[in-house]
Amino acid sequence: MIGFSLVLVACAPKQVSKNCDLSSSPIEGLASKSNPIQPIVQIDGTPSMQGFVNVPDSRYIRTLRLIETAAITAFENSLAVKYYSFGTKRIPLPNERSSLIAQSPSFYTSREPFLDAQIDKALESLNNNNHDHLSIIVTDLYQKDGETARVIESLKVNYLKKDLAVGILAVRSEFDGIVYDVGLVDNSFEYLTKPNNPETFHPFYLLVLGSYENVASFFDRMKAASQKQGLNFSDNQFVIFYSKLVQTPLILNIKEDNLTLKGMRRLLTVNDGNVMVSMQNRETTERLMLKDEVGRERTINYQVSYEELPYLLPVNNFSATVVTEYNNNSRNFAKYNGNQLIKFNDWQIQENELLFSTMFNYNDMDKGVYWFSAEIFPQALELPEWSSQWNLKEKESFNGSKTYNLSPFLDGLMASTLQQIKLKNQPLGRFCYLIYKP
Repeated sequence: MIGFSLVLVACAPKQVSKNCDLSSSPIEGLASKSNPIQPIVQIDGTPSMQGFVNVPDSRYIRTLRLIETAAITAFENSLAVKYYSFGTKRIPLPNERSSLIAQSPSFYTSREPFLDAQIDKALESLNNNNHDHLSIIVTDLYQKDGETARVIESLKVNYLKKDLAVGILAVRSEFDGIVYDVGLVDNSFEYLTKPNNPETFHPFYLLVLGSYENVASFFDRMKAASQKQGLNFSDNQFVIFYSKLVQTPLILNIKEDNLTLKGMRRLLTVNDGNVMVSMQNRETTERLMLKDEVGRERTINYQVSYEELPYLLPVNNFSATVVTEYNNNSRNFAKYNGNQLIKFNDWQIQENELLFSTMFNYNDMDKGVYWFSAEIFPQALELPEWSSQWNLKEKESFNGSKTYNLSPFLDGLMASTLQQIKLKNQPLGRFCYLIYKP
């Protein structure tokens, strides 16, 4: 009897448990509720910026007024704003009336430290704890290739690599002055915008740096308050570069246990006589038996919840990194290094859902049980239209309604963001499939 019992135990399929969890900290509320936030405003004090304040009550002047109010009221616990001007150096300003001083042409008169705007100087950290700081840099972003590369590298090292965010608010304003440092030989041009013709307005930008929650909260307040100032900032003027793109990880949501599709049948569990596989949560794992029917491939369509974080660049293409384990006539799964047996196609985002199809390469699959764990990454992001429309190329004739080397700067930031997502292995989600081919 003892020997017979041992034989029965030995013949019973081995119990195997599979888990498809992807740990990720969801983004909490947008407003900071803990430590006090230190807003830091750094204003480009070079002569190229003077034309913005030569026009009374320009959009630039109204934006400066708005920054201090928004920086203080966006948070439950905000310290007084600290002001700096920068050029080749960064110089602290007296907090009292600093915003008013920057609205005067005398603020931008030629002084030795302000002959050139070196934005990377303004990016140097003022404190080791950037999570409790909100740095707002006001500049026209005119940069040569080498300067662009330095700024992107500084943003990557000091912010993106530290899970901090880089926000950009793009604004066009009335302008009457000289634009310096244009092109490879540093040309300068006089430029005067046409009243009530925004297409002729000269661009400037707010670089907003800090934790994602703080940057997004500041943007929320700027957008709402701009309506009262007649600025009416639209959603597409705000962009945040950040390595976490979704509120919660993407997972499958399997609602029907007994679903029959062409060449496939959904199972409650998988038992091939060698292993009996169970899942901690069947809703997050697809469980299919592939039937022997005419046709090379087996395809199934899915839709999963997709909660984008506000202000982030939309994903316009995805990729999947798949780990495959295989079991056949064995009581254990082993890594499988063979042909690509599973593919993902037809990615689409519609409202708050991600639609895609999963294809199983039936004819290349041996009989047995497969476990596919696919981590989903953004393959490309979509920049707003103004990133190309406002770009002035190196060999292009001067146009004061555009920004020199804007596209290379934004393209570099986007590439750095995608790079950090890969390096930190921060996928958007994980899709798991338990597949049985008898």
